Amino acid sequence: MEEARFKGVEVTCDVYPYAAGMTGITALLPPWVQVGGVEGILEKLQNPATRAKIAEEMGSGIKAKEDMLRESGWDRIFVVYSKNHKEFEGKSLAEIAEMWGKDRFNALFDLIVEDEGASMIVIHSMCESDVKYVISHRLSMIGSDGWAVSPKGPMSAGKPHPRFYGTFPRVIAKYVREEGVLSLESAIMKMTWMPSQKLGLLDRGLIARGMAADVVIFDFTSIRDKATFENPHQYPEGIEYVIVNGQLVIDKGEHTGKLAGRVFRKKAE
Repeated sequence: MEEARFKGVEVTCDVYPYAAGMTGITALLPPWVQVGGVEGILEKLQNPATRAKIAEEMGSGIKAKEDMLRESGWDRIFVVYSKNHKEFEGKSLAEIAEMWGKDRFNALFDLIVEDEGASMIVIHSMCESDVKYVISHRLSMIGSDGWAVSPKGPMSAGKPHPRFYGTFPRVIAKYVREEGVLSLESAIMKMTWMPSQKLGLLDRGLIARGMAADVVIFDFTSIRDKATFENPHQYPEGIEYVIVNGQLVIDKGEHTGKLAGRVFRKKAE
């Protein structure tokens, strides 16, 4: 990034405070297998000769930018959502193969086929020192890389990455309060002002006259994330009040029922 910016390229990055990522299970397959989308993948995996070729290639190393299976290993990749095999949620690929009584590649391929490519995985492939380095870099911004989830209802399915619930409280609790990797001011800027500017949301990210009234009031001494990989559907502690578009949405830690959010559109500078 530093080199690119020296050449005049406006480049930054985003990061979340965990040494594990989350993606769809089909991302483990070689690029050529993914051609044609889910339909193409399922067709290839149901052909015995093609399946054997895929297993052989994956066993010797995928020729691609990323080979997540070899980088992480079967015991560090966990299924966190399965459409048709709930008993596998929270289990590693190695454990699933053992539970199923199949070799690892056939267990992986069968799960993809039976779930119609819908399975989601968490991959423990990063190291904490890299997370600290990137999160403290002047060009990085902090984001959850997640989507809407809930402890109950239709959005409570599976065991999603804890970043969905814990990203911002974890940054403040772990990397500011406990470890001093960031100052509080820098952390807040990376979560608010920087991404707002990058995304063209020019009336967000600051508490100032004329800006949208989006405010989070938290207790610095008690804020912490509670979501874990084993039990991710947990809200954080220490966030007392949240104001969205001028309306009180969280009052003394409880949701008021107000639905004050709205879809954003980038604004011209």
